[in-house]
Amino acid sequence: MEKKTQSKKTANIKIVASNKLSSSKTTTTKDLSNKIKKAAQTKPKKNVTSRPSNSSRGSSKKSSNSRRSKSKKGSRSNSKKKKKESDMMIINPIPSHFDNFEELIKKEEEEKKKKEEAEKLEKEEEELLKKLEEIRRKKKVEQENLEELEELPQVTTIIENAPKVEKEKITKYKCIKTIYAHNDWVEKIILLKSGKIMSCSQDCTLKLWDLDSTEASTPIMTYKGHTAAVLAILQISNDKILSSSKDKTIRKWTISSGTEIYCFTSNQPFYCLLQVNENLVAVGGGDKQIRLLDFSGEDGVVESGVFEGHSEEVVCLELIDNNLIASGSSDKNIVIWDLESKEELFTLDEHEYGVKCLKLMKDGKLASGSFDNTIKIWDLVEQVCVITLYGHTGHVLCIDQLPDGRLISGASDWSIMIWNLEAFKVDDTLEGHDEAINSIVVMKDGIVVSASTDHFIKVWEPPDYVKPIKPF
Repeated sequence: MEKKTQSKKTANIKIVASNKLSSSKTTTTKDLSNKIKKAAQTKPKKNVTSRPSNSSRGSSKKSSNSRRSKSKKGSRSNSKKKKKESDMMIINPIPSHFDNFEELIKKEEEEKKKKEEAEKLEKEEEELLKKLEEIRRKKKVEQENLEELEELPQVTTIIENAPKVEKEKITKYKCIKTIYAHNDWVEKIILLKSGKIMSCSQDCTLKLWDLDSTEASTPIMTYKGHTAAVLAILQISNDKILSSSKDKTIRKWTISSGTEIYCFTSNQPFYCLLQVNENLVAVGGGDKQIRLLDFSGEDGVVESGVFEGHSEEVVCLELIDNNLIASGSSDKNIVIWDLESKEELFTLDEHEYGVKCLKLMKDGKLASGSFDNTIKIWDLVEQVCVITLYGHTGHVLCIDQLPDGRLISGASDWSIMIWNLEAFKVDDTLEGHDEAINSIVVMKDGIVVSASTDHFIKVWEPPDYVKPIKPF
């Protein structure tokens, strides 16, 4: 069909073109003849001089000329007639079956598309059949293999008598309590000697919690008195605590009654508190110093020494032994101090950014968390970093140690990580807070309590935890 239409199309084009060519030829010859006639009329006739000859020769010549002219005229008229007939034959009307030429082209295109689609479907069907055949072949091979295995009784006996391998136990902590603790972010939590938890917040208050009670979400007592964010808490006796604040004060409280005993004021805020012995407390603050203060009296505070050496504010303190303390600062350094001489012994300076938290581990090594997102383990005897832990994607804000010796850390990436220092890996990641984890407390039975910028305190239970039965 396609070839026929193409031949018709070319025939039509040829016919039209020949008509145009024939018409152009006729018009040009007519114009030319008219020009020649006009030129002949306007051009003067030449005088013809005849040779002397007899009359008979002249008459015969004339008769012959007249014959020739007549024959020429006859031939010319015949050729004109033939030409007109040929023109009449060429200028025939286009056959009627060429009127719907465009419709025919459209139909052909549609048929072509249908043909292509049909071919495509055939190819797809062939591919599917091939895949199906391959699947059937694989199933057949698997069935044959199974039949072969069934014919081997010795192999099945060995498998049945093989020792059973116990599945690895899931070592994941789970959150068992979530408490909306404060109206602003929770800065710090500590474990009291009574087993209760004390928290402080940016909302200027301290709160006492009994997490084992049925009403754990309700605080036992709220302590009010500070006029700015409360940054640190320290228990100095069974019924006495200290709290430091951005309001540049340290306040002494009675735990049981919630009353404020007195207030110590300074010209800089205090960021950290550390009990050195029964009477002395080390405090670090924005003045870049560490002070030794005696809070044992009921009437006021007595200062007994000052440590100077940091170039920026002191944000964390840790007791090494009865005669040594460690301090961490925003100047990136950890300094070890002698309490008797009040002098610096040495400096650990491998962190890239400020040091935020310190923890003395059971083996005598010191762990430090930093704003460079790392935790470093220090050998204080050799004065070198022995391990650097990478895992957090935010600032490491708090560190503690679990009863089994593993390290636990909280960071501004909203996560709590449990580190296996022997295998150099993260054993568990506790996720549930919606903001930075500012403080962590580990209870004696391995329960973890965390405090966050999201205003919440969460309680995490270790795997295989067995709750102790309280005596009647």
